[in-house]
Amino acid sequence: MKKIIPIMIALSMLTICFVAFDSDVVATDPDNGLWVNSHHVTDSTTEYSESEHWSYDLSTNTLTLNGVDFTLSHVDENDTFYPGSPIASPIYDGRGGALKIVLNGNNIIRGLAGSGVENGIFSLGSLEFSGSGTLTINDVGYTHGIFADKFIAIKGGTINTNSTGFDVHVFSSNWQMTDGFLMQGGELNITNSIDINGGAGISITGGRINVENRKTIAAFGGPSFDGPFEITGGMISYSGCVADDALAFGSASGDPHSVLSLHDAVLTNVVQDGNMLKAVADGDASFGFAAPATYTVSFDANGGSGTMADVTGVSGSYTLPTSTFTAPAGKEFKCWSVADVEKNVGDSITVTANTTVKAIWQTAGTGYTVTFDANGGTGTMDKKTGVSGEYTLPESTFTAPDGKEFKCWKVGEDEKNAGDKITVSSDITVKAVWKDKSSGGSNNIGLIIGGVIAGIVVVGAVAFFLIRRP
Repeated sequence: MKKIIPIMIALSMLTICFVAFDSDVVATDPDNGLWVNSHHVTDSTTEYSESEHWSYDLSTNTLTLNGVDFTLSHVDENDTFYPGSPIASPIYDGRGGALKIVLNGNNIIRGLAGSGVENGIFSLGSLEFSGSGTLTINDVGYTHGIFADKFIAIKGGTINTNSTGFDVHVFSSNWQMTDGFLMQGGELNITNSIDINGGAGISITGGRINVENRKTIAAFGGPSFDGPFEITGGMISYSGCVADDALAFGSASGDPHSVLSLHDAVLTNVVQDGNMLKAVADGDASFGFAAPATYTVSFDANGGSGTMADVTGVSGSYTLPTSTFTAPAGKEFKCWSVADVEKNVGDSITVTANTTVKAIWQTAGTGYTVTFDANGGTGTMDKKTGVSGEYTLPESTFTAPDGKEFKCWKVGEDEKNAGDKITVSSDITVKAVWKDKSSGGSNNIGLIIGGVIAGIVVVGAVAFFLIRRP
């Protein structure tokens, strides 16, 4: 009698094993670990969400700050980065990986007077900032506001720093860095300098940097490496300059000169002198690219009553909302009119100037039209007219784009499945949403070893090991 013995292993368990060996996330030496407000963090935690307003996700190596007020530092007495001077910091990461910091609300790291090299945030790896909140790093006792050994990226949020040394410092002890500092979004306000060492570069692609106290932004080259400075977007402004102040440069005197690439940035009270930017005269100065123009979308009740607030800061695509006006007597909302063209709720318009969107009314009880948008697919679906109130979304009959399959419908900003019910109170456009086509099915691998037939069958996220004994 032949027997088949099934062994089932959930692949998600294997994933956990791989994470445990990710050197960017896990550290075994406490001094080389992650410390937050003096707490040694070794795993995902929400323990301090209520008391200290922060949390950490190990799987993404993300530290989320939700209105913190940090005053306690971790001190690494065994530090070899600055021999003889222990490193100290309220946010200390000695693991060498890439730590993501998300800013929500107003966050403060308070300066602490002490010995050694004190930093607001210290990392032997890289740091990435995002979010919509603020982070203020106060000045007392801090040698550096934000320090990293490899890379610093600011992609969102507002960061205010005021340190006794450098506000933002990237320094590689081996002078062989390939990355340095990226300003992609958000705002950085500094009262000291941005100093990027070790052949690393500075890249400004968006956001804004505001510099006070006649300080500089510099990429220093090492003994055999250049530190490029490139700006393709964003804006850097300086207050209280004195004529001939050095505002930005690519390498220090005596080091190899790096390339200062401005890409047609607008210079205001700034002149380029080789690989250095200088103030032309006393006063404020700036260089960079103006932010894209934004516009206001206003709403006209067109005989209805009530108000809808203007939407400001719009540029490019804008999705038309549901009307909240009160209809005239005997009327009901039908659609919007944009430049005398009727548009449904949920339609996207392109805003390149201040725009007024006018309500269009129809006789009550007429019903509305549901229109279907293939959104990159092909084919057509007939409009549904005379719809009012509850409507059940149909299956899509569009042909999917290559490599895609139907996922769901998009109604306004919400995703809805076929068969879901929606409330129709105006003409509306329902848009198809596509996803990558799944491989589906199972994958089988078989082999014969010493007369024993063994096989692996993978179905979804589960692997079945099958062994047949002769």
